[in-house]
Amino acid sequence: GGQVVEPMCAQRRLFPLFITALALSVGCGVGDGPPEFGESMGQGGDGDDGDDGSDEFPDEGPEGEKPVVCGGEVITVNPDDPKIMLVLDKSESMGSHTWDHDGNASTPDVSRWHSLHRTVESILYRHADDTDFGAVLFPSIDPEQADQCTMLGSVDVPVAKGNRDKIIGRMPSRHAVPRGGSPATLALEMAADHLEGMGTTEPRSMVLVTDGAANCMAGEPDQLHVYDEDLIGAVEDARMSGIRTYVIGIDVRDEMAERPVANPFEKLNEVAEAGGVALAGTQKFYNAASEAELNQAVSEITRRVSCSLDLTDPPSKRALFSVTIDGVTVPKVETCDVGHDGYRFTLADRSAIELCDATCEQFSFVRTLETEAVCVPQG
Repeated sequence: GGQVVEPMCAQRRLFPLFITALALSVGCGVGDGPPEFGESMGQGGDGDDGDDGSDEFPDEGPEGEKPVVCGGEVITVNPDDPKIMLVLDKSESMGSHTWDHDGNASTPDVSRWHSLHRTVESILYRHADDTDFGAVLFPSIDPEQADQCTMLGSVDVPVAKGNRDKIIGRMPSRHAVPRGGSPATLALEMAADHLEGMGTTEPRSMVLVTDGAANCMAGEPDQLHVYDEDLIGAVEDARMSGIRTYVIGIDVRDEMAERPVANPFEKLNEVAEAGGVALAGTQKFYNAASEAELNQAVSEITRRVSCSLDLTDPPSKRALFSVTIDGVTVPKVETCDVGHDGYRFTLADRSAIELCDATCEQFSFVRTLETEAVCVPQG
C-alpha cells in the first residue's frame, strides 16, 4: 500500500518503504528546460546522453533564463536490518542437471541443487546475524511426479533474524534430487505478500535463484512446456509496493529450451528489468557459471539491498541532478561494477538510484544523503 503526495514539481506516488524524505521542491514542470540543460551538473551530473558529469553547468540558458533548484530531498535510511526473501528453485532440472561447479576437470560434477544448497549455507553463516532472511522454495512440497507444481499456502520460512538453521533445515539435503515444475510466479507472489504484510520501513527485497524460465502457469493444461507470462506482472506488482527483485541464473544459456518452450536468458532479462535492480549492459541478471560466481552473486546482492533507494521527488530527464553524501558530491556512473564509486539510476523514469561500491559503504555509515535537481522554470 502507499499514499499520494503532491510535491510542488509534480504529483507523484510515494510508497512508505525504507526511507523518510523531506521534499525541498520549487515549482517546475516535467519538461523543465530545453535539452541544452540536460548535460551535466558537476561531478554528479546526469543527462540523457549518458555523460560522466565532467562538463560545467552553464550560468544561464540560451535566452538568459537562470537555472533554479526545482527539486530534491534528504533521504535517511532506517538503521534496522534489511529484509531479504530467498526464492529458490527446487525443480526437477536443479537436481537432474549436473555442472562443472569449480572449473576443475579432476573433481566430479555436482547438481545445481547441490551448489545452491552450499551457497545458501555459506551466505547464511556469514550474514544471518546482520540481515533478516526468509525463504520460499518452489515447488514447496516434494511432488510424486516430475510435472507437479505444488505450492504451500504460505512461505516456507518467514523473514526473521537468526533464521539460518530454519532455512537450511527446510531445504532438502544437498544430495537430494528434487522433482517438479517451476512455479516461480506463485513463489514470488507468496514472498511479496509476506514482505508487504510485515509493515516495515527497512529495505525489502526478493532474490530469485533459478536455472531456467518459469512454467506452471495457472489454468494452463500443459504445465511444463508453456512459459508463465504472469511472472512479469507479479514482479512489477511487487516493485510498485516497494519490493525489489534480484535475479540470479544458474548456468543459463542464451538459447531456446523445451521445458518451457522459451529462451531462459531472454526471459530472466525481462524479470530482472521488471524487478527494478537490473544490471547494466545486455545481461540484466546475475548468471553464475560456477559455484564461486553463485556465491559471489548472492553476497553482492546482500550488500546492494541497503544501497538501493527510491526517490519521492524524481528529477525530470532534462533536469540536472546531483547526489551529496556528508558534504561531498557523488559522481554519476553507468555501472555498479567493482571500482565504480558513485550512483546510478536503476529505473528509466529516474525514480530510484543505487549507490555503488565504496559509495555504498560510506552511506552505510552516514545513512543520510541529499539530492538536488536544477532546471530552467517554464513561463
